[in-house]
Amino acid sequence: MITVWSPKGGQGLSVTVAALALAHLRHDGASVAIVDLAGDQPAVLGVEGVGSVGVLDWLGSRASPQALGRTAIEVIDGLTLIPRGGGPPSVRPRPTDAPEVARPSRVVELWGAIDGLADLVLVDAGVPAPAPGALRLAYGADLSRQAVRAAATNIVVVRACYLALRRFGRLDLAAGAIVFLREPRRALVAADLETTVGAPVVGTVEIDPAVARATDSGLLTSRLPRRLERQLVDVVHTARRAGSAFGGVT
Repeated sequence: MITVWSPKGGQGLSVTVAALALAHLRHDGASVAIVDLAGDQPAVLGVEGVGSVGVLDWLGSRASPQALGRTAIEVIDGLTLIPRGGGPPSVRPRPTDAPEVARPSRVVELWGAIDGLADLVLVDAGVPAPAPGALRLAYGADLSRQAVRAAATNIVVVRACYLALRRFGRLDLAAGAIVFLREPRRALVAADLETTVGAPVVGTVEIDPAVARATDSGLLTSRLPRRLERQLVDVVHTARRAGSAFGGVT
């Protein structure tokens, strides 16, 4: 299980997770599952999934670990998606609505169930920061934060954005590796990110309009830009080597 997250919205996280899964599948041939805690993956991957049964529903039930796998949506051969669940965004539970969802033992069971979903499991954890309307567990814990801490390897996706790095410093989470989304004419460089985050850059993605076009048209799975694929193909293996000792609170 590899958790992928960002310190701030608008960093390109969900598209990066989807592209990372596709690149790994094409080059390694091993099965891949994406576990969507942020809720954006169905739209990114061009599949029906908003409102589908998923992680939140499993957490609030007494279903077996195998039942989580039965919520999977097949995206393409070898790639499945476990939706966030819990209904469409307008009716998702607020922190005070469902404290029973937060049973600590059930959350531990979740990570065990996730681990066996595929050869590679990528968790799109979104932004693990307390905020109004954020999905939280009992006792004020945040499911995204728990996902970062539970993973053997975690990757933070970030642009050369001062506000994102500033927010990272307030999260009190350790990153194992960085995927750097590089934009032209920005002052910050990879070395600045490594110094601030305390982890190595294991992949650099050049911002490319072709990626946005493929995503907006729902064709990312069939028309993954070759340049993006090349930039991400080695990220999983490099991140595992670089960040297997990380993933906890600093």
